[in-house]
Amino acid sequence: MAEVITVARPYAKALFNYASEKNTENEWKDYLNLISTIVSDDMMAQVLKNPSVNADVKKSLIIDLTKDIV
Repeated sequence: MAEVITVARPYAKALFNYASEKNTENEWKDYLNLISTIVSDDMMAQVLKNPSVNADVKKSLIIDLTKDIV
């Protein structure tokens, strides 16, 4: 788990800096909460972990599920 945190930290800092500069912290918080909910769903997690599902398909799923938010 520490490896995931270590890898994610620079991205989190960059996103926080970007959101702060644009004054969109609340919007990003809502978006990240939605993404967290989506990927925490058991069925979605199975799809995302499935190596036979193409990365572009996985990306499209997330985009489709969040298109009204972004």
